[in-house]
Amino acid sequence: MTPTDCLPDDLPAALVQRAASRPELGDGVYTLDSADGTFRLHYTLEGENALRGVEDTNGDGVADVAVEILSGLERARGLYQSWGWPDVVGDDGGGGSDAIDVYVQKIDGNGFAYPTTPNDARFASTCHIALSNDLTDGDPAILRSVAGHELHHCLQFGYTVDVHSWLYESAATWAQYRLEESEALTLALDALYIIRLLSQDDPVATTDGRFEYAGFFFWKFWTERRADGLGGAVDDATAVAAWEDMRGEGGWVVRMDAASEERFGQPFAATYAEWSAWNLFACARDDGQHYAGSPLPCGAETEAPLVEATGPELSFEALDGRFTTQAAAVPMGGDDAGVLLDCALVNPGEESEAWVSLAAVDADGVLISRALGQVGEGALKLPGPLDGGGAMWVTFSDTGKDQTAGLCTLERETVKAGGCAVTPMTAGWLWAAGVLSLRLRRRPFGSS
Repeated sequence: MTPTDCLPDDLPAALVQRAASRPELGDGVYTLDSADGTFRLHYTLEGENALRGVEDTNGDGVADVAVEILSGLERARGLYQSWGWPDVVGDDGGGGSDAIDVYVQKIDGNGFAYPTTPNDARFASTCHIALSNDLTDGDPAILRSVAGHELHHCLQFGYTVDVHSWLYESAATWAQYRLEESEALTLALDALYIIRLLSQDDPVATTDGRFEYAGFFFWKFWTERRADGLGGAVDDATAVAAWEDMRGEGGWVVRMDAASEERFGQPFAATYAEWSAWNLFACARDDGQHYAGSPLPCGAETEAPLVEATGPELSFEALDGRFTTQAAAVPMGGDDAGVLLDCALVNPGEESEAWVSLAAVDADGVLISRALGQVGEGALKLPGPLDGGGAMWVTFSDTGKDQTAGLCTLERETVKAGGCAVTPMTAGWLWAAGVLSLRLRRRPFGSS
């Protein structure tokens, strides 16, 4: 299962119109409250909104699937609190109580979350939830995970209802797949990895298909990236802190700039570029130094595209949309000397901007060293010795409001008597080692 769009197109408008958005389920509506009154489930056994699964194994008059939904919500609530999120907030009585109302009904999708006026004015909003009745006769882990996904939106709405949907959906998906385990969920997770990795040249905020959900591992990067630039254990507090910064003014980039400066000491553009460089080491190229194997391991034999370079000059075309990335690989050609990368924007607009990453990897695709910088702010240098059997991986991330092409030049460091000099690479040097295979051996996280 992969979720479909689950937010209203205009969240602020949906908040104003909350009363009109409460569904009418038809005749014979039942309600079931969680033990502590946090959630109220609304469902029917009749008509097009009826539960698909009506088995009642203990004969208590309550469908088993209704209990599954509430147990999934209660489990998600507890886990979210253990990860540092605030507790969920009930509404002001719109569903007959101040509980978070959950409606099982026929909908075009797996679930939806709608902003709802909270009963606590310190919060921007709370929500009510709609779950598809088509989920009620399938894998219960899927049903519970979808309920948990929508519940995460309730937490997000407590901070803001007006940032970009890719941030809502990527974060809720990151949370969702940590709640439950099943074979179907594992397959769905791998499908999302494939969608995102194969499309680094699409704008990060793309909302077609499953792309915004596939951004879930932006939050995997966000919570696992250590101060040394490599991967480590999940720090959920960093995600919560990012959503605290979402309360601010301005568009989503402005707010993510604030969050990124607090988290990493750099603007969001640099963080996006660094994440894109990390993605070269995801899934089939896992080098054991980036994404942790748990939670949310990637089982897909896929890898982000790397185009092999044909000369010392690397040309990157202008793409449509902001926050896109292209990547190139250049074999070391048997030479372990250091590398210098100098880039320039080509035909830039007034608000063009780009960041580049230069990574040196060994013959097994394991990172040796890496540098990140903004184009126009100086060349990147990786001192030798490197691995002559390895390669250099270059990512060019277009992060400005005006799209731009880029041109980069790679040079090699040559050691001479009395010091060092940098000399340009030649085409002969590039191809001295022939074509380097980029299908690299996987290593478990933490291995040496």
